[in-house]
Order: sequence, then structure tokens, then C-alpha cells
Amino acid sequence: ELPPTNLFLEEDTDCIDNTSLALSGGSPGGGEYSGTAVNSLTGIFNANSAGLGSHTITYTYTDPFGCINTATDVMEVLDSPIITFDLTDSIDCISNNIFPLDGGNPAGGTFSGPGVSGTNFDATIAGLGTHPIVYEFIDIDGCNNTAVDSITVKELPVVTFTLGDTEECVTANTYTLNGGSPSGAGGIYSGAGVTGTNFDASVAGVGTHTITYTYRDANRCINTASVDMVVYDLPNVTLTLTDDEACPHENTVTLGGGSPTGVGSIYSGPGV
Repeated sequence: ELPPTNLFLEEDTDCIDNTSLALSGGSPGGGEYSGTAVNSLTGIFNANSAGLGSHTITYTYTDPFGCINTATDVMEVLDSPIITFDLTDSIDCISNNIFPLDGGNPAGGTFSGPGVSGTNFDATIAGLGTHPIVYEFIDIDGCNNTAVDSITVKELPVVTFTLGDTEECVTANTYTLNGGSPSGAGGIYSGAGVTGTNFDASVAGVGTHTITYTYRDANRCINTASVDMVVYDLPNVTLTLTDDEACPHENTVTLGGGSPTGVGSIYSGPGV
């Protein structure tokens, strides 16, 4: 009598990209598997070689008396999911450590590559240059596929800033800022008392104020340079004339009583 032989594949679906599925489910144990893309010596099924669709797997068992029986089951080879990956922005700046990754479809996959952690790309870790980013998606059948896009990490622009005068009096309300380089539409000045390209010391107030020049280049990379502007208070000036009367015949009267005295002090008025 032929030995009772059964085959109920423990895994009866496989993905097209798999080349090494170990077949199991045949009984009694010790039999041999055969069929399309099956290695009968190892019991390995190669879905990639078999191709998409249904494939009959045969299990052959020979008992100790040399009697042989067979059983069959069907293996279904499934296609890989169709995925796309197109990053919304493919340029990042070397200073950026938070660059959200997106563009993978269907959603719910995983990203990998230089500087990638979760759904974030860190340009400071990846470094300058072009880096491939891989998006992998696994469907409900366990079949996966990948797509690749890239991010180019750009260097920051070289920015300098110099002022012709770094000292102003508190009464000065018009000081034109320049000296930021590169110049042009991408550059802006900021700081206490700054409006557009004008520095108003009377608004900034007495003290040392940092004026910053920020430049954004064509790659949207930003760098800054700064200069300190010192605003001085007005000197405390008094005038009590030592001689506040003069006769018409006197043609020379020495003025005195102004404080403080020294270089930079002058008297003015009618007859002076």
C-alpha cells in the first residue's frame, strides 16, 4: 500500500524578488520537493526564477519498503509593490541638521542613507556632496520594493561685513549701513536701531550694539557676519560766562565759563 502523503505548504505565497524560500509542510518528513524553480536537493524555491503567478509544488515520499506517493500544493508568486520616491526639495545646506524627508509613495515606508535617522536628514552628518537616499516600502503580503532619490548638500556662502564707522552719537538717526558682502537682494541688516539699511542711534540707545548682516544665496543657504556699533551719550556741557557784560568801545572780550574745556570746545554767536 502507498504511504499516506500530504502537502500543506506552511508558506504558500512568496515575493518575486525572493530566491531562497525553504519549503515546508510535507508529511511524513524526509520527502523531496519538486516543481518549477525548486532545488530538489535543498528544498529551496526560487520565486524570481519561477516568475509571477501560481506554481504547483510536488512533495514525494518514499517509505522504507520503497513505496512512493506524492502530494501537491500551489505556491503563489506575488509582484513587488509599485513605489515612487521624489523628494520635495533635493538641496540642503551644510548647517542644517533637521531636514524632513518626504515624497515616498505609498506612505509608511522607511528611509535610509548617509545622515538619515528616521524621517530626518542631517546634512552636518552626511557632509558636502550628493547623497543617495533610499525609500523602502513593504506591503501587506510582505513584499518589498525600493526607490532612490538624492540630496545635494551645499556649503554656506562666505559672508563678510565691515563698517566705515563703528562709533556714533546718540543723537545720530541717519547712518547708512553698507559693507555687507556678497551684496544684493539676498542680504539684510538687523539689530537694535536698524531699519532697512539705516542705523538710528537715537533708537538703539547708548551702549554697544551688534549689527548683523545676513545673506541667503541661490541655494537658500544662509550665513551671517556681525560688527559692533558703539553709541555714545552726549557730553554734559554748561556755560556760565565769566564776563557777561561789555561796553561798545570794547572790541575784544575773552569768553570763558564753558565746560568742559579743551580740544573740541568752541564758542559761537553774534560777534564771536
